[in-house]
Amino acid sequence: MKKKLYSILFSFPLLLLLPTVAVAEAPYNFYAPAPVKLIENVENNHLPQAERELAKGNLDFAWGELAFVLHYFPNHPKALRQAGELSITMGAPAKAVTLFERALNLYPSVSETAGIYGEFLVEAHLNDAAITRLLPLVEEEKVHLTLRYPLGLAYFAQGNIAKAKEQADILREHGYPFPTLKDKLAAVGAW
Repeated sequence: MKKKLYSILFSFPLLLLLPTVAVAEAPYNFYAPAPVKLIENVENNHLPQAERELAKGNLDFAWGELAFVLHYFPNHPKALRQAGELSITMGAPAKAVTLFERALNLYPSVSETAGIYGEFLVEAHLNDAAITRLLPLVEEEKVHLTLRYPLGLAYFAQGNIAKAKEQADILREHGYPFPTLKDKLAAVGAW
C-alpha cells in the first residue's frame, strides 16, 4: 500500500507537466510554418530510425516510424515516398494510398504531394488511379509541371503511347528532364 501511495505521489507532479510538454494533435502542413522542435524530432529521429529498421528488414517497425511522422506532417515528402515504397515492398499498397489521400485531403494545394502520389501509383501499377488523380490537376494547369511526368509513365504503362508522348513533348518543351519516360518511348520507337 505504501509503495502504491509513493508511486501515485511521484507521478502526480509529472502529470501536471504534461499539458506544457504535449504536442498538439492537429496535423501540420510540412510546407507551412510548423513547430521547429517537432520537425527536428521527426527528421533527426524518426525518419533515420525508419531507414535503419528498413535496412534490417524490420518492415513493421519502419512503417510505425513513418506513420508517426505522417501523423504530424501528413504531406512530409520524404516520409510519403518511403511509405509508398515500403507499402509496395510489404505487398500492401492500400496502406500508403490511405496516407496519400489524407495528405491531399488536408492540403490539396500542395502539388508536390500529388506528384509523389502519382509516382507511387505508377510504381504500384495502379495506373488507372494515377491517371484519375493526375489528369484533372494537369488540365487545371495550376500545378507544377512535375505531375506530367508520372502521368506520362501511367499512360505508357497502359499502352497509350500517343498520350505518353504528348506528356513527354510538353516536358521537353519546358526543359524538364524525363529520362525514364524518354527511354521507354525510345524503346518502342516513339522518341
